[in-house]
Amino acid sequence: MDSMQKDNLKVEIYDTDTEMGQAAAVFAASKLIKAIKENGKANLILATGASQFKFYRLLKKIKN
Repeated sequence: MDSMQKDNLKVEIYDTDTEMGQAAAVFAASKLIKAIKENGKANLILATGASQFKFYRLLKKIKN
């Protein structure tokens, strides 16, 4: 993975869509787990489209 910073935006570049989906799933799961621990619940709004399928599958596999 390569990364760079543009102003306040961190950009990460992955070699495959699977690697990108895994990184996004781990990031999202960590935020959800933290929110649930702090607030007892969390909301998640997801985009639709085939490009998201790997992310969704990987996110469902992550356990706290």
